[in-house]
Amino acid sequence: MSFVNWVERLRNVRRNETGTKTTITPITHPSKNTLIAATLPESDLSDEQCKSMAEWLKHNLAPVAQVTSFMEKTAVKRAEWIRNNPGQPFDNILQEYPRLFDTPGMVELDFRALFAEVADNLYMLWTSTYTNEVLKYASLQGKWQSYLHIDPSKMNSDDKKTNVSLGLLPCILPPGRKGNKRASIDEAMASYIAVEPIGTNMPKYLEEVANKQPFVLILGSLMEPLQCFVIVERKALQQMSLLKALDVCFKLFYVLDVNYPWQCATTWEYFQKVVFGLEDHNSHSKTSPAVIAMRTALKHVAK
Repeated sequence: MSFVNWVERLRNVRRNETGTKTTITPITHPSKNTLIAATLPESDLSDEQCKSMAEWLKHNLAPVAQVTSFMEKTAVKRAEWIRNNPGQPFDNILQEYPRLFDTPGMVELDFRALFAEVADNLYMLWTSTYTNEVLKYASLQGKWQSYLHIDPSKMNSDDKKTNVSLGLLPCILPPGRKGNKRASIDEAMASYIAVEPIGTNMPKYLEEVANKQPFVLILGSLMEPLQCFVIVERKALQQMSLLKALDVCFKLFYVLDVNYPWQCATTWEYFQKVVFGLEDHNSHSKTSPAVIAMRTALKHVAK
């Protein structure tokens, strides 16, 4: 598959279970796996000012404060440009705004420009208390330990419990469906968080990666990852923790305006609707019953 075709497939895979594309509005109620904001904030920049800053950003990695300032000022115009050119190859975005992917924090900055009120929600919600409630809920849903090969007795720290509580979601939320094909739990997990051994040859891995949309890669084990990355367009964006990697990965779907991987769409729907409170704009789009059930069960913790 050519580079351009690869990216076109990346853009076209995002579909809900009925196969129709929908949009969401940036409101603070929970939603589905569709990502275009119905309205964008107003930009203070003229088109010419944005072009000038974008040109500067193409040629400068420093000073970091200036890079951050220009990226912040151009964020809304960048979102407009991406949404107004839905058929363009990913490479166009990379060429126009390379700092989005090689400067830490820029994905988060762009997301915050669109959804400032919910940008920190994952960190605010996923505390040790919430982690423990997720683990309790999971214990009632099935034998998730057999899929993750986790010995519960070894979850002896808050960090380990947090990692496991995040990683088990595809085991307790139904795998996605594409047409008549239903993904397996293993496929859902692999399209959400890929786990590779320490010492993995990263250039070779990135060259051969099969997943066509943003996903998280960890080196080591789910319970104790040595390194965490967000993989997008065969680029590895290193993150400091699994929680951070999942936060950045989720935000990339919105920043790039691409769909969730269909195999784990319900898992990302949980992040969208329950964690970030972003609702589908399409009134005909329905929330997965499993997401509703889990949201209801944990509602007392999320207050």
